[in-house]
Amino acid sequence: MTTTDARRAPDLSSECPLPLSPSTFADVSRALRARHEHRVPAGEQLELAGHTGQNAAVVVAVVSEGRRHREVLVFARGEGGGLDGPLGAVVDVLDDVLGKVIGVDRPALPLDWQGRPWAGGAVVFVRGELRDYAAEEAAAVLLGETPPPRAIPPALND
Repeated sequence: MTTTDARRAPDLSSECPLPLSPSTFADVSRALRARHEHRVPAGEQLELAGHTGQNAAVVVAVVSEGRRHREVLVFARGEGGGLDGPLGAVVDVLDDVLGKVIGVDRPALPLDWQGRPWAGGAVVFVRGELRDYAAEEAAAVLLGETPPPRAIPPALND
């Protein structure tokens, strides 16, 4: 994979079509929750979802309080499998970002979706958004449009 190919914008549905295996997801979820859940303020919740593909992985975290939802998507491409490959890079970066987002009143969410080199030759992409799902879905109904998709569809919530 050339550097240019590795830094092209991800297509999550084609590059990571498979959910993480239940055991891998349980390990990733357990590790991230052990490090961060104690800092989740009362009334907020942390949701996680992960997908993988050949030489790529993505983990999504949503920190929710009422109508405010902070979505953080971390995607990586690279060689290797399991936590020794792109998934390991994703978990490391997400761990760092969650440390800056959870329990912070006005967190600075990462806005760019540009590939950055990471240890082991992986290229990592990070994006964060602050959303109000209820308002977005109500607006879509009024406009007769399809509402924008949530980072973690309700059926995928862990």
